[in-house]
Amino acid sequence: MSSTTGNRAAAWAMLAVSGFVVFGSAADTYTPSNRSNTIKWAMAISFIVGFFALCLAFFSIKGNKTVELGASFVLACLWIFIVDTFGNPARKNGTSYAFPDQNGALVPVFEFGPGYEDVITVNEVYLPNLWYFTWIGFLSAIFVMGLSLGDNKRRVAEALAVFVVSIAVLSKAATIKDMACVRVYNSLTMCGRTKFIISVGVICMVFALVGVAMMASAAINAGCFFINAVMYFCGVAFGTSASGPGAYEGTLYYLLWFGALASSSVFFSCIAELKGGGEEGDAKKGEEKQAEAENVAENTAEP
Repeated sequence: MSSTTGNRAAAWAMLAVSGFVVFGSAADTYTPSNRSNTIKWAMAISFIVGFFALCLAFFSIKGNKTVELGASFVLACLWIFIVDTFGNPARKNGTSYAFPDQNGALVPVFEFGPGYEDVITVNEVYLPNLWYFTWIGFLSAIFVMGLSLGDNKRRVAEALAVFVVSIAVLSKAATIKDMACVRVYNSLTMCGRTKFIISVGVICMVFALVGVAMMASAAINAGCFFINAVMYFCGVAFGTSASGPGAYEGTLYYLLWFGALASSSVFFSCIAELKGGGEEGDAKKGEEKQAEAENVAENTAEP
């Protein structure tokens, strides 16, 4: 078994573990006082992802990379729901609201009564398994996409990652739009910046999809992911500021930075290729050197 195959199997196994851990932790929060449909969906999706990832961990040993690529993309898209639901760390001071109630409102996951102020510190994460494995599962799905494409197609994997992250950004921003604009903050600044983050998700999703479809053209990819990088860095500037929806450590904060860095990586990879370097340029140079060596060998062999 090659090292790449072993890495794919390990990534699938980690995604399976993440699915089952999130399922168990989410089931523990499903109490008589909080029978949220969102948590039920999260439990179902995490179990489905865990089951199929476990099957694919064994299948990857002799599997088809094309099948694994499609499966990892679908499971990554499904996992967006988990990130959207549990991506924010729940903390003692109530700055993060991780669990929706039956009406869809985001509510604090726990309350402390008198005398319990020192149970945990403000910076400790409540239910860390739920939070950490939410992100470990997401990164595992992205990682296995790259491994399924092979070493020479990193740019395709990063472009697909930007597409998936853009869907997640759009989903999360749309989820908190009502809270930011009406029910909780009722702030024009917060509302406007949340709507801007929604537009970032939509625009970057479209350009990432165009980039994936036109991957053969480094020039088109450079243009698409330059726009994405600019949009994401603007999203970081406005979305993670004090008045933005991603001001606190959590889903939007991580996703916006991930999208900005991945888009920049694709853009610089395209620039390197256009200048004769990068993955495609290096491959072309290798082919030219091999052809030149063969010609020299033929000329030397002639009497």
